Amino acid sequence: MKGRRTFDEWSEPPAEFGQVRFDRTDPTVNARRFYQVSWEPTLLDDGAVVRTYGRKGRWKRVAVTPFPSLEEAWPFIRATIRTRLRHSYTIVEATRAVTPLHPDRDVAVALDGSGPTLRERPTVR
Repeated sequence: MKGRRTFDEWSEPPAEFGQVRFDRTDPTVNARRFYQVSWEPTLLDDGAVVRTYGRKGRWKRVAVTPFPSLEEAWPFIRATIRTRLRHSYTIVEATRAVTPLHPDRDVAVALDGSGPTLRERPTVR
């Protein structure tokens, strides 16, 4: 299902929306770009839309836009998804929110049902 998700499938926010990663590679115009839009918890609001983007292998840029809820942020997220797809990006990965199962580990579940991905949480000393 990589890159095959149609825009109409994004009309409503998926349960436990986490992030969508995009990729655009076109050697003819020397384009090697990435874009990620995610819903992250914050201290002051319910959450924020975090957009991370840039050229692969270079400095990334981060833009944070706070929202009171995912439902209120969804039109903004959907417009971002629409813009990226219109600019020849393909969806690389769409995952649900990370839910801790163990104090030292996180699990991210792909929205296409391909199964959980185990990630080690960095230890702070």
